[in-house]
Amino acid sequence: MHSLHPPPGFKAQTTCLAPAMLATLRKPRPFWLWPATLLAALIAALLLATWLVRPRQPVHDGRPLLAWVADLESPRAEVRAAAEQAIRSVGAEGVSALVWALRRGDSLLGRAVVASEKSLPRRVWLALLRTAKPGEAPRQRAAAARALGLLGPAAEPALPVLSEALRDRELRVVSEAASAMAGIGPAAVPLLAAALPTASEAVRRYVLFALGQLGPAALPAVPALVRVLVTATDHNTSLQAAQILTGIGLEAMPAMIAALQGADATGRERLETALAELASRQPAALDALESELRRAPPELKPALLRAVGQVSLYPRRRALIVARTLDDPDPALRAAAAAWLRQHSSPTELERPLAAEPESLRQRVAEIFRPDGLSPPGDAK
Repeated sequence: MHSLHPPPGFKAQTTCLAPAMLATLRKPRPFWLWPATLLAALIAALLLATWLVRPRQPVHDGRPLLAWVADLESPRAEVRAAAEQAIRSVGAEGVSALVWALRRGDSLLGRAVVASEKSLPRRVWLALLRTAKPGEAPRQRAAAARALGLLGPAAEPALPVLSEALRDRELRVVSEAASAMAGIGPAAVPLLAAALPTASEAVRRYVLFALGQLGPAALPAVPALVRVLVTATDHNTSLQAAQILTGIGLEAMPAMIAALQGADATGRERLETALAELASRQPAALDALESELRRAPPELKPALLRAVGQVSLYPRRRALIVARTLDDPDPALRAAAAAWLRQHSSPTELERPLAAEPESLRQRVAEIFRPDGLSPPGDAK
């Protein structure tokens, strides 16, 4: 029986290699390797967690809902139209998946990958970047918000998340979220109104546009709209609020008139203009403005008189309301009314409206237009 012998030189090779292997094992690693390994493990865990919490998506024509949502960003009109039709067909069943997509950019995953650029080898970081796609988050959130708007009232459960999206860093997402809330309907008004006081001017414009789309249904937002009208530092923003209040109509008048009490000169001027515009659109609003002029506290009457004087329609009716102010007990208000009549009206224009008025008022008006320009009787009281 032959015994096995190691080949010649085997022991010598082992003796030579062992120290080299030990030296390799004992060789210090780069200082960044262990932190980088831990960071890579953390990102991998985040990727897994993101995949695990992904909700079940409804399927339409063999494609998941979020694939249709991505098509909303297509440059081709026919692709976008098909996506809109598919999303509407899915309906309320797709709300949870769309809410998840709207919140997706708020995860730590994208930010962790971006922050790890200097901690990881370049190739590893680029691979993770391609996987996480942090740059696509705003686009995904905007598309998800648009899709929720397409669902209309069926997406009402998503309103709290859309309201959060109004604070998104990307104005594109804010715009789509505000439009989606308008598309959902009147249920969104309280949340839109609540966003106005603390929003930046840029965000306010999107919120105001959404409220404007709701028209008279935006009535619950009137107090917030009046505050924006009076206090906005941007003229276009205040003008936008005034247009919405005018669109709401007569029911917005009490809050607008009440705001005259504490407004500064600029705020009062804006309120007067908005009240005049509203009265120009609705005859009933002009009647309401006259009633307020008669019964308002003395400190508010000059502002209401100026609002009546700015009404662009119904010139005879407007002139008659101003003429009736000549019977007010305040001499300053009577003088303001007389000055307005001299500048903006004439005896001919007032002849028919005054026919049914008391003789005393007709005499006062006649005195105003006398060639000598004397003040109307009663001013010397």
